[in-house]
Amino acid sequence: MRIRLLNFFKKVFSLHQHNWQLVSKTISEPRNLPSPFPPNLSKAFLDKAIFGFTTYIWECEGCGEIKIKECLGVEITTLEDVLDRVDIYGNQPIVKGEKEYVVILKPSNSQPNVLNKIPIRRINEN
Repeated sequence: MRIRLLNFFKKVFSLHQHNWQLVSKTISEPRNLPSPFPPNLSKAFLDKAIFGFTTYIWECEGCGEIKIKECLGVEITTLEDVLDRVDIYGNQPIVKGEKEYVVILKPSNSQPNVLNKIPIRRINEN
């Protein structure tokens, strides 16, 4: 009995390099909340409701320890989803490794171009 208990403590409390494996990922999509917001909602709840959130659960293969990470926002895996978000929310930043990209909505020809309406004046250098 004593040896089994000792082996249990060695296994549970041993210092080792964790080998984390993703065992679960849950996504909560953004919600459209009524306006005005109810006054008793916390900022954290509003952020999660407006932007959605993703929960990741990892488990160490060696010791079975569980690690849970919750991230604001949701994973977008298709171009169609990115374009839908640009239509709804405007410019969308995308970070891939060390590079950062921005997907923007180009104004159509039917929309007035503000730059074409700015008067240009020449300054005489005399």
